[in-house]
Amino acid sequence: MMGSVFHPINIRYSKEHLTITKCKTPLMFIPKGIPDGFFTEPPQCMPDEYKVEGDSVQAYWNYYIGEKHIVANPKIEKIYE
Repeated sequence: MMGSVFHPINIRYSKEHLTITKCKTPLMFIPKGIPDGFFTEPPQCMPDEYKVEGDSVQAYWNYYIGEKHIVANPKIEKIYE
């Protein structure tokens, strides 16, 4: 998972983020004490027009595409439709 979080940084700047360099080995396995069970949906902190009941991931995609698309670099990154 950590690799997928920092993948856009690796593409944009063509280098590995220091967090990856320092933590990739220790975090190859799930740390002890992290509960294994149901996923709790995080709050959807965005305008109501982007919210999707029960699907915060889709809601944040909607919000990103609708409001935050200007933070991406269109020369090297694709904004999904």
